[in-house]
Amino acid sequence: MAITTDRIEIDVTRPDLLHAHADEAIAALAAKNDPTFPRVMVRGNELIRRTERGELEAFTKASLRDELSRIIVFLMTGQDGERVPVKVPSDVVDTILSRDSAEYAGIARVDRVIDAPVLGSDGRLIDTPGHHPGSRVLYVPDPELDLPATVGAISSHEDVWIARDLLMDELLGDFGFEDEASKANALALLLLPFVREYIGDHPTPMHLVTAPEVGSGKTLLARTALVPGCGVVDLMANVDDEDEMRKRITSSLLAGRQAVVLDNINDIASGVLAGAITTGRWADRKLGESREVRLPVRNVWVATGNNVGLTSEHNRRAVPIILDPGDVRPSDRPKQAFRHANLEAWARENRGRLVDAALTLVRNWQEGTVLSDGSVVPHAAERTLGSFERWAEVVGGILTAAGVKGFLGNREKLVAMSSDEREVAQWFEAWRQLQRGPVSLEELTDLCTAPSGPLYDALPEHMRASRSDVKKQLQFWLRANKGAKYGALKLVKQDGRPNRWDVTAL
Repeated sequence: MAITTDRIEIDVTRPDLLHAHADEAIAALAAKNDPTFPRVMVRGNELIRRTERGELEAFTKASLRDELSRIIVFLMTGQDGERVPVKVPSDVVDTILSRDSAEYAGIARVDRVIDAPVLGSDGRLIDTPGHHPGSRVLYVPDPELDLPATVGAISSHEDVWIARDLLMDELLGDFGFEDEASKANALALLLLPFVREYIGDHPTPMHLVTAPEVGSGKTLLARTALVPGCGVVDLMANVDDEDEMRKRITSSLLAGRQAVVLDNINDIASGVLAGAITTGRWADRKLGESREVRLPVRNVWVATGNNVGLTSEHNRRAVPIILDPGDVRPSDRPKQAFRHANLEAWARENRGRLVDAALTLVRNWQEGTVLSDGSVVPHAAERTLGSFERWAEVVGGILTAAGVKGFLGNREKLVAMSSDEREVAQWFEAWRQLQRGPVSLEELTDLCTAPSGPLYDALPEHMRASRSDVKKQLQFWLRANKGAKYGALKLVKQDGRPNRWDVTAL
């Protein structure tokens, strides 16, 4: 491999050395890459580049051929010994794209592209533009972001309170939060992009912004809370088709989007989405190919909707941010009733101040509590959340250090949003109203079987089937839910031959 003044030369005369030609081409890509702002990168197991929009996209055959032609002259040696330039060999392109990411030696690894400073995986602030190999972050600053010389600096505790008040009062203060916990959870959403790399491969939950009626400011809250860490975010419509949901998730993760926002949804029931939320690594088949794409999950998950219904698997993955604006909807109030007539525009104009405030809270948490022996103990979160312990430890700890109360304190309200739990509660209520007392499995099956069973219409939809199937499903469900509480009623088992079942008031 000889280097000319402009491009690297690779002789591809011998087709039996295809692997070597591909190795040389990959080495050329690495050698010609700008180490600070690389043109060619690897995300997961995909060879990618950064687009004009600031997102990432996988190289196609055409775009990789173009990139190779920019930095390499491919040559073939004739019988007379003369070397002649040729087109970029398609077999070299195909070989490079089919390789495993481990074979992309020397090419920059990137999990996320950011445009504002964040906390790196090692706990250090990433505030220098360019590629940061340790955290696998590419920092391309927002040109309109006006930051102080030392972002997040703390000279006294007053700096922390000022930062907290800017975020909670100036930015979030006009939203009609139903409770203290919803406001704390909204601040947790705002802070998450700044510590996502520090949380690493550990999953983060879905932030659910919901309200009882339209015009309550759900979408505005989601977009505004993400402005400091992510800038302007795109919204995604929810889909019922699981294949389509999988494609959309793969597309979003491949693009390296900092937030996935499902806007204005009625129900969250996708098993594909549930799986994506609880994994640090996502795997899927590429559209139109047999090759599997494997990607890191580094985005924030958000959903908005009115009276959103949740399945039980999403119930345990959700952090509720509940808005209840009262008698007058925000959309019906005059502009002068708000601190800022156009809140999102104000947030974009003042993004530098908001970023500085968020990182002030992060640094305050990092300093911890100094004990009498000089040791430092991190601020502990008020509560944790199963499967998301690392997220709760970090984000909840930041809130505790800033004196913000209520983190995760309203999760019991998710029970009322759970669509399948609501169905069971309605079934229990209909069962109770029959006043039949304890019944055997056979009797309960008769009550729940069409066409004459008085409990059939109230039976959760997923249990409705033929009599034999209803009996089988009831048998397993009753055993698994003995003592379970739904609504104001509890499932009770009375031992005997046969066992008998009843629902009683709590």
